[in-house]
Amino acid sequence: MFSNFELPQKVIDITASIIIFVAMHVPLLSHALLAGPTINEPQYTQIAHTQPVIIPTQSIQPVQQKSPSGMSSSTPQQVGEFTVVVNCKDFNPVSAIILKNESIVQTISILGAGITGIHMCVPAEVKDINFDSYPDFMVPSDNGSGGATYDYWLFSSTTQQFSCPEGNYRCGLMNPEFDSTAKTVISVEPTGAGHVTTDTYRILNGRLVLLKEVKENDYE
Repeated sequence: MFSNFELPQKVIDITASIIIFVAMHVPLLSHALLAGPTINEPQYTQIAHTQPVIIPTQSIQPVQQKSPSGMSSSTPQQVGEFTVVVNCKDFNPVSAIILKNESIVQTISILGAGITGIHMCVPAEVKDINFDSYPDFMVPSDNGSGGATYDYWLFSSTTQQFSCPEGNYRCGLMNPEFDSTAKTVISVEPTGAGHVTTDTYRILNGRLVLLKEVKENDYE
């Protein structure tokens, strides 16, 4: 029926070709199926965050890059039951927004800030400044070769608000040091070449009251 075994030889040749084709292409095909379609996906740089930036109120969004108007806002800080967001103009603080339960309960104006060399809106720093077990907060308002000046606001459990209890539009400390054991606050201010003024405050009725002032001259 098949003269000279021509058909079996053809079958053998075809079968061998199929085996060679399968051996060559099946691994590549399997890899392609497992890997999925090739897509030129954009490359992203992963940025590590120390904490999530979450602001529930739509009117306040943390923006570290300045808008065309020069405005930006800090990451939120939890101060007791409140959340504090600092708003900046050209990275200088201009206001502090106090939120509770996702609603704005207080807005504090920050005047006369003069921070230089910082390219971000610095968040509030949480501190029990007057040692009454209620967290307060302070915001850097000036800096330079002599250090940093902070404006601070103390929390009142009576009014449930933050304020400068001295009655001024701002309360400030330079290079503050807090001694919770002695319940004193020290402010160290360089006042000129070789001159340093050290103010020590004690706490009276929840307020910082100047206890002593020491002026030193390195050249004396």
